[in-house]
Amino acid sequence: MKTIRLILSAAILWGFSVSCDNVVEMFPDNAPDTLYVIGCLDGYGGMQQVKVRKLIHGHGEGALLINDPEYYLPDSSTRVYLQDPAGILTTMNPVVYPRQTGGLVVQDSNVIWQLDNYPLIPGQKYTLKIDNPAMGQVVTSTITTLPTAAFTYPVPASVIHSKFKFTDPVKPFHIIFTPASAAIWSISLKYLDFMTNGDTLFRKATFSGQPNYGGNSGREFDLPYLFMIFNRLIQDDPKVDFRMFYRFDFLVWNSSSSAKINGGMGVFYAVHHAVLKNVCPMESFNSALADSIDTKHLKFSRIPYNGPYTDPDSTVLNPFFSILR
Repeated sequence: MKTIRLILSAAILWGFSVSCDNVVEMFPDNAPDTLYVIGCLDGYGGMQQVKVRKLIHGHGEGALLINDPEYYLPDSSTRVYLQDPAGILTTMNPVVYPRQTGGLVVQDSNVIWQLDNYPLIPGQKYTLKIDNPAMGQVVTSTITTLPTAAFTYPVPASVIHSKFKFTDPVKPFHIIFTPASAAIWSISLKYLDFMTNGDTLFRKATFSGQPNYGGNSGREFDLPYLFMIFNRLIQDDPKVDFRMFYRFDFLVWNSSSSAKINGGMGVFYAVHHAVLKNVCPMESFNSALADSIDTKHLKFSRIPYNGPYTDPDSTVLNPFFSILR
């Protein structure tokens, strides 16, 4: 499942004034009475999601204004639709997700308008329509869906029964994917923590590269770069007896430029992503991970873990939204 995890901070978008008594005026009197839209159409699966918020007008404690759903959620009469290339409108349903715990604003009510089992046709135009009777508004945005994203090396079929060399300094392991006007790759480290109290914990940590807008369609992962990622994502923990590495996951996200929001504000993207799951390194990588001066402190075993692995987080996060935080 993919989930939009983005928190709208009206204070960042418009600025605010703070008086000596910590009372915040979120908007001046001439601020627009409008909706803010955060939408993403993902051609990879059948789930489409849109977040709709109203800009906050009010004068009071900032924490109250930006965390109370009464201020930022639109009226219950608001309807959100997605129109397909044939002109057929489908109603998106409001779904309440768990409250968000990160970022600058923690929302008490995380409502996302959603369509399940709604696959997209590549290269076709879809229109988002938001009817907001309480504000007398109709917000629209039209975007063209993307071609299929794919890995051309390694190809998914080769990953199932192969092991890949990650320790060659002359020819590092690399990925190649279909080019796009904007792309972000991600790498996930999958491993196990064996705790001093006898518990065994399945772990996964993900690192995303910077957006590339030049049509670059590949990335090399030499050992120093991989070890930098390990050190960035994994912390020393005295409660860990030792660790065993399992596999890598690689993802690539292709995106279009955001479409114009007519009658409101925000962003509306089309994306497509591809996944390489469970890329297995040769045993030489595990030895390097365990013995290198750069990663020895992380307590990885030279022996790879080859047992059953339970993914602790199956949510696929769209990195194009995280750069908007």
